[in-house]
Amino acid sequence: LTVLGAHTGWIEGLVVLDSDQGSLVVSAGGDRAIRSWLADGQPGPLTVPDTHIGSILALAVLDSDQGPLIVSAGIDPAIRSWRLDGQPGPLTVPHAHGHSTHDMSIWALAALETKQGPLIISAGDDRAIRSWQADGQPGPLTVADAHTDQIEALAVLNTDQGPLIISAGRDRTIVATALTSASLPDLRVG
Repeated sequence: LTVLGAHTGWIEGLVVLDSDQGSLVVSAGGDRAIRSWLADGQPGPLTVPDTHIGSILALAVLDSDQGPLIVSAGIDPAIRSWRLDGQPGPLTVPHAHGHSTHDMSIWALAALETKQGPLIISAGDDRAIRSWQADGQPGPLTVADAHTDQIEALAVLNTDQGPLIISAGRDRTIVATALTSASLPDLRVG
């Protein structure tokens, strides 16, 4: 057992990725900081304090032309990206009433690669699933009421017909949503 590191608040988001320095574990949570750790327990290259106005609830890794981006979202509910050197990345979707990512907290993120480029999928308290291009522009997927209650988990399932976005929430259902209308029909379990 190796303790890799700690935060001053609870930890809600966790991702693992390969970097030039080796495998990295990246964590975030209630202290609003994003921290990285090498597999041997030493601090990694990414340490960014006060990244959001509230707690960070979700992390994802987005592959980009400039290397991996750590994407974060949380209570505020903005989506932000970070390069491994701690500099802000190109994906930023600020929260502003009337024009924002989501109306409430974002609890889940997922990343996927498409023919048109990388996408981030987000979901949360407002029961919506949305997609975002690497430059912060809206992507092809927006489902206003994917669930009847808060969405807390996302995953991507790649199929021969195209990617399915798998979501799970407090309504006790798992929903598979096609990324585009040309993909498989939506499926609901629960």
